[in-house]
Amino acid sequence: MCWSCNPYCGNCKPPKEKPKKCPVCSGYTFPEFKNCRKCGAVLPESVERPAVMCYNIEKMCANPCGKHKSLPKDGVVQQSCRWHTPPKDEVT
Repeated sequence: MCWSCNPYCGNCKPPKEKPKKCPVCSGYTFPEFKNCRKCGAVLPESVERPAVMCYNIEKMCANPCGKHKSLPKDGVVQQSCRWHTPPKDEVT
């Protein structure tokens, strides 16, 4: 159990993308920006994470949290998950 949430942890909810390192000045910028905040250089593209099977809800998830790795402790598969992100090929 966590006492305070680290948004990059990814244990109880999907992790936030970590800041990107600028290839020009080596400064770090949050991924929502396309250019380095320090020197203005274009940042590298984000790498898309592969979809995995979430054993908690028995569905594929494109942005899983740490709960995807094991079945629920009571053995009952959950019907939904507030963090579930369907893969792009499943979205209609």
